[in-house]
Amino acid sequence: MNSVSLKLREVAEVATTVKWNEPLLKVLEAMVGEGDEGSYRVVVLGPHNVVEGIITGKVVLEILAGWRASALRLKVGLKGLLKEPAHVFANEVHNVLPHWLSLMQTIKYMLENKLGYVLVVDEHTKLTGIVEEKTLLPYLVGRRYGIIVKKVMKRDLSMISPDESLKNALIKMVTRMRRHLPVVRDRKVKGIVTATDILSTIVDNIDNLNEVLNLSVRKVMESDVTYVAPEDDLGVAIEKLVKEDVSSVLVLSGDYVEGIITRLDAFLAAANILGASKVSSIIKESFSRSADSCALTR
Repeated sequence: MNSVSLKLREVAEVATTVKWNEPLLKVLEAMVGEGDEGSYRVVVLGPHNVVEGIITGKVVLEILAGWRASALRLKVGLKGLLKEPAHVFANEVHNVLPHWLSLMQTIKYMLENKLGYVLVVDEHTKLTGIVEEKTLLPYLVGRRYGIIVKKVMKRDLSMISPDESLKNALIKMVTRMRRHLPVVRDRKVKGIVTATDILSTIVDNIDNLNEVLNLSVRKVMESDVTYVAPEDDLGVAIEKLVKEDVSSVLVLSGDYVEGIITRLDAFLAAANILGASKVSSIIKESFSRSADSCALTR
C-alpha cells in the first residue's frame, strides 16, 4: 500500500477531553493527569462528542495570570473561575481535519501552518482523535539530519532565578509566550520550570492558591535538566526528547544556556528536512512492521 493511503483514522490517538459544562478545574486536572497521562491540549466537547473548542496550557496560564476572563475573575474570584464551565474559556478550533485525509497531506498542512496538532473528526463532525507532534516525533528517532542544534534552537529565551516566585514565572510565561523557563543563577543553569510544573502544583494545592503562587521557583523546578550541545545533530535532540519523555531540551555550553528546543521545534525542523512524503512513508513502514509482527504472534 502506498504511504499516501495511510489515513488519519489509522494514526490518530485518543484526545484528552472534557464536556462543555464541566468546570475549568477539570481541565487543569486533565492537563496534569497521572504519571505521563497529562496533556497540554484539552478538547471541549458538546453534545454527541461534537468539538466545541480547545483549551491549551497557554490559555490556562493567561487565566491564572489575569490576562483572560479578568472581568469574571473580579466577580467570582480565582477559585470561582475554576468552577466556571469549560466552554467559557475555550478557543475556537480551526485545524479540524476529516478522518479520511491522508497523513502526508496532514503533515504538509502542519508544516505550512507550523502546527503541533490537528483534531480528527468523522462525517458527522464527531471527534475521533488527535494527531500531535508528541506522537509523531518518536517515528523520527535514530536518524541524523545534517543540521546542528544551534541552527534550530530558540535563542530568545526568558530565564528566571530560583528565588523568584511562581507568580513571576507565570507572568513571564504569559508575556513572553514561553512554556519553559530555564532557571539560572549567575548565568549558570540550575534547573527548568515548565507550565506543567506550575499547573501540577496548583492542582495539588487548590485550596491554597495564593500561597502556591508565592512559592519560590526552587520548590517546583526540575533540577535534573535534559540537554544537548549546540554542535549536536538535530537527531540527538529528537532522541533525548523522546527517550526522556520531555517537552523540551536545553542547549548548553558547559553550564551556560545557549537556547532551547521544544518537541514542536524538533518535529517541524525534521519534517521540513525529510519532507512530508518521507515522514509519512517512515510512519507507514512502522505500521506495516507492527502489523506483520502481530500476524506472526497469532
